[in-house]
Amino acid sequence: MYSTNISDLSANNTGVTGINQIIIEGNYIFASGSGQIHFGTLDATNHFTSGSGSSISFPTFTDLFYLIIHPTSNKMYVFSKGTSPKLYISSDAYTAFNGSTTFTDITPTLTSASVNWTAFGIAPDGRFFVGGNNNTSKFIAYSDDSGTTYTATTNKQGKATVHDGTNTLYWAVDNEIYYLVDGTSSWVLGYSYPIGTEINCLFYDELLVGT
Repeated sequence: MYSTNISDLSANNTGVTGINQIIIEGNYIFASGSGQIHFGTLDATNHFTSGSGSSISFPTFTDLFYLIIHPTSNKMYVFSKGTSPKLYISSDAYTAFNGSTTFTDITPTLTSASVNWTAFGIAPDGRFFVGGNNNTSKFIAYSDDSGTTYTATTNKQGKATVHDGTNTLYWAVDNEIYYLVDGTSSWVLGYSYPIGTEINCLFYDELLVGT
């Protein structure tokens, strides 16, 4: 792992190797891979300082994985995609990682022979979302109890989805756009385009949902 500024002509070797994923949260940085996660801070010049107790043991995966910070608890979640996805939670908030920090397996019961679960996210209110596809349609499940149980979203299938960053998930199904408000379990039809329209992409800003 190297650090640099956009105006610099060179990069500094931090001495951290074997990295598969990096996440920066504020001035905290986490670099994981090869069964270890390195953590520390960056100063205004992007100089890396290793945290006390870094590195620590980290789950190993055979597929791609992602690091996500919970918006309220500040704990780190580690999601690994697949037909049998994996999910882990850190014992400490990302601001308090130390040599005793551990990761606990809270893998969702979403094993499927056909659906490849490839995405995980946490809404501002704490609702978990897991998304996947079977090369034909997209699927999504959510959890309101920190991942203990998951609920399928009434089998809505489509080719595009977007979250407004606050409390609403939008899902495109053929020529219609449905939305699901956090804390509820029923989809509501929000927009309908002419029959024959196939919505393949969604984006969101404060004024509209775009296709």
